[in-house]
Amino acid sequence: MVAIVGPSGSGKSTLLNLIGGLDRPSSGDIALDGTRLSSLSDSGLTRTRRDKIGFIFQFFNLLPSLSCQENVALPLHLRGWPKTKIEERVSELLGLVGLAKRIDHLPEEMSGGERQRVAIARALSVYPPILLADEPTGNLDTATGAEILGLIRDLNQRLQTTILIVTHDMSVAHSAQRILTLRDGRIVDDKRL
Repeated sequence: MVAIVGPSGSGKSTLLNLIGGLDRPSSGDIALDGTRLSSLSDSGLTRTRRDKIGFIFQFFNLLPSLSCQENVALPLHLRGWPKTKIEERVSELLGLVGLAKRIDHLPEEMSGGERQRVAIARALSVYPPILLADEPTGNLDTATGAEILGLIRDLNQRLQTTILIVTHDMSVAHSAQRILTLRDGRIVDDKRL
């Protein structure tokens, strides 16, 4: 688990978007599992994101007209999974994040912490080897943020998923095993905890 910190405008979210293949670098290269992202076509990049990278955003990015269950199931439908396998996986994931009893609720019927749990379950739908989290606790109160951070740490240990967290909150950063500090688009410090 690696935290990426730095002042506003230092390039933290940009770095996460580059690693996640949401943006393409103007120079340099990013390799994931031995494959250079720049060598992939748009459809290849989409498949890589779909199969290897989970995204957790500060503002959840849930579809408001879909239930908790449907939001988590969406990436699996896009992969063409059979309905029974999707139902099993969604049930497993919602149980993992403590929302087994909220499956039919719409996002507007849920608290911020519950919405973030749905977003985490969706990001983990295919158990990606990399989870990118952009300020995952930034839109939550302190207690709920600590709860979500605990869940992320637990998932890191239990699922052995590499997690990169962009944060302004140093208590979040200190929960990681490594902290990268950015300034003006460059890594200026690399601290292992």
